Amino acid sequence: LSLSTNEICVDGGLVNITSAITNSVAVVAPAYSTNAPAAALVGSQFDPSKAGVGTWTITYTPKAANGGCVGATVTQTIIVNPLPTPAITVAPSNDVCEGTVVTLTATGGATYQWYKNGTALTGEISDKLTLSAATESGSYTVMAITAEGCDQLSAPEVITIYPNPVASFTMPQGCSVAGDVFDASASRVNGGHTLTYVWDLGDGKGPLAPSATPTIAVPAYATAGPKTITLTVTSSGNGCSATTTATYQYNGTVPVAAFT
Repeated sequence: LSLSTNEICVDGGLVNITSAITNSVAVVAPAYSTNAPAAALVGSQFDPSKAGVGTWTITYTPKAANGGCVGATVTQTIIVNPLPTPAITVAPSNDVCEGTVVTLTATGGATYQWYKNGTALTGEISDKLTLSAATESGSYTVMAITAEGCDQLSAPEVITIYPNPVASFTMPQGCSVAGDVFDASASRVNGGHTLTYVWDLGDGKGPLAPSATPTIAVPAYATAGPKTITLTVTSSGNGCSATTTATYQYNGTVPVAAFT
């Protein structure tokens, strides 16, 4: 009595059972039996998915075609191994700004294979996967593999890494005239997100309220001299932000000549 395999995963497919008679006596068609659930044995095949996890015995007693004499009973043992139960934990969050390291940790297996959008990631076979770039956004799964070689794919975790904006602005000349502005039109963010602008104009009034407009008028400073200008831009994509600072040399307002 022999089996096509004596150890298999519960989802490994049908196992073929074969028997042979060594003394050339003609026998009736083999009738096999098992201590596994009855549905596991169909003719000369054993179905591990019907048997379930465990160690099972398959038994065969040959019976001569002429006279009905029976031979010695022979057995084979088959081990049906369970599938792993893979899971992924994500830290600190599924949605982060670029540069923040996202760590995916797999459990449930002895070894692993990570996938992004259904494609295996070459060399990513440890229990951890780290991401930090916006281009790494996607749906991640992990294949957990047991010591016995049984494998199962996890549920997906969708990771979105939002691009950080770039803060930039231009300043007018030092001698202020009506209509002068600080202009943040050069600030930008990828991914189709919009920006809001928060200014601190160095006039002691602190950060101003957020605005969707990239320009702001130069204030009427009380004194001449260097003014620290700070711009913070915030993206509509997960609130990612960037800040830049520059010194504006304010030399007062341009005098207006007049006489009578």
